[in-house]
Amino acid sequence: MYIINRDQFYDYGGLEDHGFARTLLWRLDTLANDSVQLPPTTGKAFVDLILDRMPPDFVNWPQHRFELRLRVLLAPTGDLTMLARVRNVNTNGSPVTFKFSFHTYLSVSNIRATHIEGLERTEYVDYLQHRRRYTEGANPVTFRNEFGFRFRWTYLNTRNMITVTDRQRRRTITIHKNAYLPEVVVYSPWHDARMIPDMGDEEYRRMVCVEAAAVETEITVQPSYEWSGYQRLSVRDY
Repeated sequence: MYIINRDQFYDYGGLEDHGFARTLLWRLDTLANDSVQLPPTTGKAFVDLILDRMPPDFVNWPQHRFELRLRVLLAPTGDLTMLARVRNVNTNGSPVTFKFSFHTYLSVSNIRATHIEGLERTEYVDYLQHRRRYTEGANPVTFRNEFGFRFRWTYLNTRNMITVTDRQRRRTITIHKNAYLPEVVVYSPWHDARMIPDMGDEEYRRMVCVEAAAVETEITVQPSYEWSGYQRLSVRDY
């Protein structure tokens, strides 16, 4: 999961850093101090986590205090839901502004036999083309690049349901999200996987990143208020 304070931005291939939440130590949350009533979880296994402590060098932490809560739920059907909540706990009256994304790295049998539906005719930002904006065509998004270029796009004002179809495995993964995550990031490292230390040279063929996000849209939360975004993954074989 990606979350980044506005004061921490830096460029990485045209896209901001992957954020700090994925590298910090979370703790189990008892919800004892949680004022928000979460939806029922009947028939689902779940865990509640909280991130409310930052390292000493975290930029402007005293002026940008927040709590990041995450509930992960697994349903008997195999559906995986992630509910993230960011609460502004500043005592000085300052708002908290940030960007957010779930890092959803999906396993596929062959990137060339994979397509994404639900993004047709949607405007997107191409981070590898100096953040130029384009509009997707009428067909599903496919990955058939013969020239070794990676893909990193952010689709704007997207639908709340996107499907990733693995034609070789005959499997469809559906991403359900809420309107508080208005964007979808699509990423494939392609041959640049050779420069990623923990990724094999050819492993890009068997993965694709499709994630609900708010990375072009900044989120601002006023003191004592809370933002929540969720993403649910469901899988169907056909």
